[in-house]
Amino acid sequence: MPETLLFIPLFKVLAALGLLNSLGALVVVFPTLSVPFCTWILIGYFGSIPRELDEAAYIDGASHLQMLLRIFIPGAMPGIVAATMFSFTVSWAGFLYPLAFIFSRDSAVLTTGVVGSLITGDVIYWGGLMAGALVAALPPIVVYVFLEGSAAAGGGGVGECSADWGLSLTLEQGTGGAWLPGYRHSRARA
Repeated sequence: MPETLLFIPLFKVLAALGLLNSLGALVVVFPTLSVPFCTWILIGYFGSIPRELDEAAYIDGASHLQMLLRIFIPGAMPGIVAATMFSFTVSWAGFLYPLAFIFSRDSAVLTTGVVGSLITGDVIYWGGLMAGALVAALPPIVVYVFLEGSAAAGGGGVGECSADWGLSLTLEQGTGGAWLPGYRHSRARA
């Protein structure tokens, strides 16, 4: 849902909770945007992990926690990285919610603080505004550079993590397992 449709009901909820004009309001509000989409992304990634991997690990004596940590999370790492990048970007670039829920300049976040202090009436301090925009753009760039390698490499992949258990499982579901990052084919393709 668009932010413009939600900020009035959210304003009433935050007023009832006594969270207006505090950063706690943003901590409550921003997950309303990112959690549904991140859940949708992660369902697809966890659903792509073959059932045979956890069955084989269970037969080999792995506990449920070990299966989660050694099979499911590494297999879904590209989705976890994508969800993290999306959630961070939505929260960092937020403008309407901080503008509507935080009134004082002392509690303002960077995006609204720069605009609120450098645009007064019809006077715009362009130099400071552009410097503030550059400073505001640096954290997402750093996060993207840091997480881009994990997203591009596939975060390890299910095929590599299954080797920890010594599984001799051949995954051929239509694509021959080519969709698994790090998957090694057990036979050559014709």
